Amino acid sequence: KAPIQRIADRIAAVFVPAILLIALAVFCVWFFLVPAGSDGRLVQALMPAIAVICVACPCALGLATPTALTVGMGKGAQLGVLIKDGTVLETMGNLTSAVFDKTGTLTNATPAVARVISCSEATEDELLRLSACIEEHFPHSMARAIVSEAESRGLVHEHELHAEVRYVVAHGISTCVNGDEVCIGSAHFLFEDEGVARPEGLDDLLASQAGASSTIFVAKNKALLGCICISDPPRPEAADVLRRLRAQGFTNLVMITGDSESCARHVAAELGLDGYFAQVLPEDKATHVQRLKDEGHTVVMVGDGINDSPALATADVSVALSDASDIARAVADVLVHDSSLASLVTMRTLASRLMARIHGDYRFIVGFNSALIAGGVASLLPVTTAAYLHNVSTLAIAGLNTTPLLGKPRLRRI
Repeated sequence: KAPIQRIADRIAAVFVPAILLIALAVFCVWFFLVPAGSDGRLVQALMPAIAVICVACPCALGLATPTALTVGMGKGAQLGVLIKDGTVLETMGNLTSAVFDKTGTLTNATPAVARVISCSEATEDELLRLSACIEEHFPHSMARAIVSEAESRGLVHEHELHAEVRYVVAHGISTCVNGDEVCIGSAHFLFEDEGVARPEGLDDLLASQAGASSTIFVAKNKALLGCICISDPPRPEAADVLRRLRAQGFTNLVMITGDSESCARHVAAELGLDGYFAQVLPEDKATHVQRLKDEGHTVVMVGDGINDSPALATADVSVALSDASDIARAVADVLVHDSSLASLVTMRTLASRLMARIHGDYRFIVGFNSALIAGGVASLLPVTTAAYLHNVSTLAIAGLNTTPLLGKPRLRRI
């Protein structure tokens, strides 16, 4: 049950005994008000008490929330948003902080190689061919960019022999190609984990040539061969979506990435984010999400990679886009059948309107039933009229909650 539905249960737990006591009190009052010896004295006292019980029975209170939640989840599915749990809809309406993975989430899902920098005697084509030989077996967007660039240059890389591939999630790949030990991945993976010697002046070289591109390093036999700079531009709709989320009540929009400080700073400034975490290891992403929760934020995490799974599991609400990995989609609370970030705005709008409807239901039910109870106490409502009014109000609430929360759906194949 959603937390908002538990509110209805708590109200009913107090409401029902209270109504029974009120009905008993009404019976006693009317029994003593009717003159002794009058015909039908017992019936005259019973009718107001029965009317109170009829109008006060909390059927509408019990039906309102589950009906609204079911309709909200169905509406999300019509819009291409699969919500796994009704409790998520309530949490969505209370979100204050959003954490975005960078690559494939805030940035384009189809990055491209912008530059190849050789730091050794190897030519750019040799460096790129060796990298494509390794990356062709992995589905990551960065790997696809390297393989595509090699194909566009006509570089043949299918004949190299490599075995004992060691893939470290969000770090890199270590393997053996034609008898040489080859590593490809992040700076942390090569220079710290694999013990590759870091050439002097590398940072200055990257600052002058790599710019805001994401950088992948390639080494052979513990010596750096060079770097591949991959352009990973923000999604066209990203800046507008972030602006609309801020208008919907989000107070903290941050990005989390394993890329370099300069790359993260450039993307954060371009999109107008409130902050960013750069050079974050996969196991540390969940730590940053938990820290935001500890600071009092209700957090949604949007990610697509295997390395995002711990952070997705830690967040209050987790979202995976259509091109996310299988593990990310299995962990996420919400699956978006669209690669556009605009679905986040739709989800927030849907959740906000749903919660407004449920709270409106509660106010109406309590107010209407209170008025009917007063009529029953005063013996102004016959029992049959009380029963009709009770059932009509229950059907009205249920019917109202089946009406659309948003406009006409864009039907999608799911």
